[in-house]
Amino acid sequence: MLAETAQKQLSGFNDPEQLLQYKPFIKAERLLCLFDFARQTGSVSDLDKLLDTICKTVVTLANVNGCAIRLKGRTRYTIRASYGLTQGVISILAQKVGEEVFTQVLKKNQTLLIDDTRALPNELRVLQLMIRSMAVVPLKTGSSLIGTLEVYDKTRLPGMAVPLITKDDLLTLEGFAILAALSIERALAHKKELEWQRAKTVSQNRMEILFNSVNAAIATVNRTLTITTANKAIEKWTSFSVVEIPGRKCHEVFPYEEGVCPQCVAEATFESGQISTVNYVKNDRYAEISAYPIREEDDRINECIVMIRDISDRIASQIEITELYKKVSDTKERLESLIENSADAIITANLECMIISWNKSAESIFGFTHEETLNTCMPFLPESAMLNGKAHLEAIRHGEILKDVETSGTRKDGSRVDISLTISPIKDAAGVIAGMSIIARDISLRKSIAEKLVNSNRKFSRLFFISSAMRGTLELDRLLRMILTAVTVSDGLGFNRAIIFLCDEHNHMLKGKMGVGPANNEEAARIWHDLSSEVKSLHSILQEIESGTFNKDSFMDKLSISLQIPLDSSCYLSMAVAKKTQYNVTDAVSDPLSNPILTEHLNTEAYLVVPIIARNKAIGVLWVDNLFNHRPITDDDAEFLLSFADQAATAIESARLFEQVKLAETELENIFESINDLVYITDMDLNIIKVNKSVCDLTGLTPEETIGKKCYEIFHNCTEPWPNCSHKQAIEKGKSRVIEVEGFYYRTKDTCSVSISPIYDHHGELKGTIHIVSNVTEIKSLREQLASIEKVAALGEMSARVAHEIRNPLSSIGGFARRLEKKLDEPLKEYAHIIVNEVGRLEALLRQTLSFVRENKIANEKVDINALLHSVISKTEWPGSKKISIEEKYAQKTLEIIGNPGSLKEAIFNIIDNARQAVAGGGRIIVRTKREQDMACIEVEDTGAGITPEELKHLFDPFYTTKTTGAGLGLTIAQKIIEEHKGTIEVESSVGVGTIFKIKLLLKEGNNE
Repeated sequence: MLAETAQKQLSGFNDPEQLLQYKPFIKAERLLCLFDFARQTGSVSDLDKLLDTICKTVVTLANVNGCAIRLKGRTRYTIRASYGLTQGVISILAQKVGEEVFTQVLKKNQTLLIDDTRALPNELRVLQLMIRSMAVVPLKTGSSLIGTLEVYDKTRLPGMAVPLITKDDLLTLEGFAILAALSIERALAHKKELEWQRAKTVSQNRMEILFNSVNAAIATVNRTLTITTANKAIEKWTSFSVVEIPGRKCHEVFPYEEGVCPQCVAEATFESGQISTVNYVKNDRYAEISAYPIREEDDRINECIVMIRDISDRIASQIEITELYKKVSDTKERLESLIENSADAIITANLECMIISWNKSAESIFGFTHEETLNTCMPFLPESAMLNGKAHLEAIRHGEILKDVETSGTRKDGSRVDISLTISPIKDAAGVIAGMSIIARDISLRKSIAEKLVNSNRKFSRLFFISSAMRGTLELDRLLRMILTAVTVSDGLGFNRAIIFLCDEHNHMLKGKMGVGPANNEEAARIWHDLSSEVKSLHSILQEIESGTFNKDSFMDKLSISLQIPLDSSCYLSMAVAKKTQYNVTDAVSDPLSNPILTEHLNTEAYLVVPIIARNKAIGVLWVDNLFNHRPITDDDAEFLLSFADQAATAIESARLFEQVKLAETELENIFESINDLVYITDMDLNIIKVNKSVCDLTGLTPEETIGKKCYEIFHNCTEPWPNCSHKQAIEKGKSRVIEVEGFYYRTKDTCSVSISPIYDHHGELKGTIHIVSNVTEIKSLREQLASIEKVAALGEMSARVAHEIRNPLSSIGGFARRLEKKLDEPLKEYAHIIVNEVGRLEALLRQTLSFVRENKIANEKVDINALLHSVISKTEWPGSKKISIEEKYAQKTLEIIGNPGSLKEAIFNIIDNARQAVAGGGRIIVRTKREQDMACIEVEDTGAGITPEELKHLFDPFYTTKTTGAGLGLTIAQKIIEEHKGTIEVESSVGVGTIFKIKLLLKEGNNE
């Protein structure tokens, strides 16, 4: 369309006569311009100057207002030069607007003339330039287009109305374009030659720098094996400097005996025409020598490049990598062996929980094979665990390691298995978390043992309380009643009947001392009914025994006192004393070793007898049975009763020793008063402190008249100490002094044996002397009695410390047992494991006991009350949960306190567990939280049977409980923990309606204040 428009407008000037008038002048001017252009461009090689000259010549030659030259670039044609055009016009021409005109010239490869741009469509016009006419002439060299020559608007000539571009102008421009194109091509070639020369120089400089800066030794060798060039690095391999090497033979610079042989690889390259390489090794030094052929234009090889590279570090790295690879391989094999042989299930999965690997233990624990689990989504976890696992998965994505996550798994056969999970993220080589490893441990056995430990802890809690109560009583009969009561009440050991037999060594008999229990079934039913209606705790019963009066006229008391068994008889009771072991008799009627007296008088069918051992000596036996409820006596019952008997033995022995000491004190006082000899005590200054009746009878003075006076004034009628008195020597040497004197009393001349002994208090400090005026035999007897009293006191103190000293050997036993367990093999390892477990059970009992009597250290940790409550509820086991409705109504805003989360969980669990037991038959438990000023309030409400006012009084008493199971310490510990956190706990209860426990704890903000 552009060509057609141009042809229509190409009609010449409006006035041909005007054109004819100027033609001769125009031709002459054009010839002059061409001549001048040829002269100027003949020696011009600079492209930019050439283009400027072309533009100026075109403006003169064609008599136009402006000219522009476009040259072909890498992606488009761009304006490279112009003349007669302003910078603004150049900017407009450089834009894409109006390029359609220019595109037509490129497509048709011919000149285009437009004498009136107003006839063009708007999209083809360059409106901003206000051009009336224009011409575009291609610049070609042969058939190749290198650019365009553009002219705009003829210059107005004198007498012409409208400037036009004629066909003659076009012909002139086309001819000129040929010359201009040749000149441009020549300038471009010259420019390329210059650029190539510069690039060659730069390349040569770079090669020179590279040649001398490279770490490898480089040399060029010709066919005569003469080194022509070498770099600085070659000095590392020879004794010559780099300037001495060119022109020398290779074997001269590198002797054969040195080992480095560049001539060897050069010869091989000259022969084969290929790259040759050899390795050199000497004294842990490695080198790689390579020869590269240099080919001439005729493919001949006259020289080669020899490169010597020190590869000692690379070889060392390779050796190190090889060794590391071996270690990694060994580690991998060990890990794979560990995973396959691990007792725990080890599973890997991706972040979508799809299983990738599954070891043998996983197959053993869950029953699924590797093929059955591959690319499946955790088949061993139930749906409830998978829901909780979403939160765990999010933690894994954040790089957290989850430890000891306890849950229930499902075996292939549908059975349940308790497992503990450790989940760790797995990162790829880039450090991105790509999966997870799961270590699942079967803890079913541990949970079963834990339940047994809980029951054992309850028993030992009761044992500890009973032992404490027994140690507080020194009256033997009351103590025996306490022991028997603790053995028979349901809150204690729970046997139906019990009898204590003590050894009478003088008569060599085992005598019944005291018994507790019903006489028949009717009395048993009545006693159990009264106990259940009165709801008496073991604590209250033992308090009544300790503080009240009791008689020994019950049926079991009378019956037990009548029972006497010879210690040398062949029956279980005497054997328990002799062998110091317990016997659980399951058939008392037919067993030949069961004493007939027991079956005849007690009608017993099965019983248990345990020895009472004190200081490694059996002092009696404890007999129990379950005649009325017929509950079988288990081995656990026997072990527990034996432990109880050990505690009872200590208490019985202490009580017996106390009675002996008390008796001895009474006897000593009677002796002191009734002795015929003179006995008086003085302090350090010989002031009389105490006198006996004989002194008063002798002096005729009352004790009040004697005490406080100097002894030498009373007995010797002196104003100074008696010269024969050994008081001073006894004090200085700390030993007794015995002398015989006449006239000890100033009124008589009797000869007396005077013994003076120092007196010390219980701290060992000297307080004075005791003076005994008597015969030596009586003094000796009195001294022996005093020594006996001291011995009895020491034995009593030792017995009181036995319980405390148990902990130290128990810790040692546990420590050595744990070490043995790690080092021994089966079956000894199993025995050591049993010891560890039993020691752990005893240690747990001691810890629980100490936690009750010691003050807990409050941790300075933030505790979210709502989260803590939810955690306790979610981890609490709810037997018969279908009958129990649990509602959690928490405050919308977070309630944070400062405290010990572990202790608080224990306290909350005890309270919620109490509510759970209250609604065990069915009901509702509501757990609420709210804020009241600066306190966090927790309410635990149940719809159980409620608590009577009398029970409320003792609710937080230690060991008080109305249940058949439990130690009665749960609420006591809960109250203790709450109070340690500076909180309060209150209880509101209505019988038949339910109970509300209200706990208030100081919020974190208030705590800070």
